[in-house]
Amino acid sequence: MLVISAYIVRTGEVRQHLRSRPINSNGVQIAVTKIDISPKYRAVKPKGFYVYLHRRATDGSVFYVGKGKGKRAWLKTRNVFWINVALKNGVIVEVVQDEIDEYDAFTLEMWLIAKFKHDGINLTNQTCGGEGPSGAVMPSRVKVFSSLGERFDSITIAVDYLKSIGYDGAMGSNITSCCYGNMGFAYGRAWSRENFPDHPEITNPFDILSKNNKERCSKVIYSSTGEVFESVSEAVNWLKDLGYLSASQGTISRAAKLGGVSYDRSWSFTSTPKHTGLSGFENRYKSIRKRVDNGCGLVFDSLSDATDWLSRNGVENAKYHSISKCCNGKQNTAYGYKWRFISDTNDT
Repeated sequence: MLVISAYIVRTGEVRQHLRSRPINSNGVQIAVTKIDISPKYRAVKPKGFYVYLHRRATDGSVFYVGKGKGKRAWLKTRNVFWINVALKNGVIVEVVQDEIDEYDAFTLEMWLIAKFKHDGINLTNQTCGGEGPSGAVMPSRVKVFSSLGERFDSITIAVDYLKSIGYDGAMGSNITSCCYGNMGFAYGRAWSRENFPDHPEITNPFDILSKNNKERCSKVIYSSTGEVFESVSEAVNWLKDLGYLSASQGTISRAAKLGGVSYDRSWSFTSTPKHTGLSGFENRYKSIRKRVDNGCGLVFDSLSDATDWLSRNGVENAKYHSISKCCNGKQNTAYGYKWRFISDTNDT
């Protein structure tokens, strides 16, 4: 028997159904928290999509077959038939197979349900499998082709493959967007559902960083002083070891994309750029070449350079905002110095 609570907003004719709660024959709500499930999730931790069995702890017989991901097999929000069996007997979770794609998980779930029913085993499953928690039918297997000559039986399989070769953030939605023409490429490839598409020439770093393309690859970055890094984060760590404690990935990426100078060097995602030192475009967080004096005779080409100097001299949490406030007269000192802006003609 199910008790369904409903709240009706008459003015908008909106009906909100709350979660169904099983009750016993005496009208008392069943406390599902008393259900004992073993082993604990942390002892198993199945990977990816998986198919599982629920067995009675009293005799080991199977009473439920399911497909899930994460902690799904350990959840107690089930139909009333499952709850009645689980309360009476306890539950043992058995993972039949994990690390499979969703389509194969649905297929295995349906096969196991059919097999157990054929063998005369009564299950608490209310369907024949192949449905998600919202009742969505099993997705059809649609082939997808990449411009590198790869063919996958489904987008889910393509995503699993991309993750296995290092694209940890791979998502099926980006591949789908490529197939519909909303994106030029994703994960270093063009994609299609009909045939092998032409491979795009990905040479412009702005295209790689563009929000319209959402390229997720790990980008090698070059500095004008000869260093080559496997990623922007690796470059940031190297700069911090040199004393640029305020170095950030965003600053380096903007300099590489827009051809600017950051941390005394130019950057590029394609090849070693020409070294221009401190000349040329400075990124917007360097106060566009506004020079500052710390009041003790030291002159810096930008607020960021002043911040870096403070960081190298023991003020680890130095921020350029405080220096700027001092220069604009909003406060008297910052980090023990009386800062002020100076013009190019006043090089004290």
